[in-house]
Amino acid sequence: MPHEYVRLLEEQARRNRIKYLNRIEQEHFGVRAGNAADLSNGEEVLLEVPLRLHDLAADCDVLTKASWFISRQRFPENLYVIENR
Repeated sequence: MPHEYVRLLEEQARRNRIKYLNRIEQEHFGVRAGNAADLSNGEEVLLEVPLRLHDLAADCDVLTKASWFISRQRFPENLYVIENR
């Protein structure tokens, strides 16, 4: 059984995640779950995106294009910002 403090932290993290995802859904009408390839097909924001490369894996709550960053720097156009809050 987890310590009470750990349980409280997990509950707070869960509430914060829900609040953050609700805000993203309000700011980006029609946002949906998808995969990283959908960003190449015109989507600007995706939810709950699984990323896999060889033996590495990451599950992202929100995946967005980093167009604003690319325009100011010299990076390839397929650079993405991954937020996990």
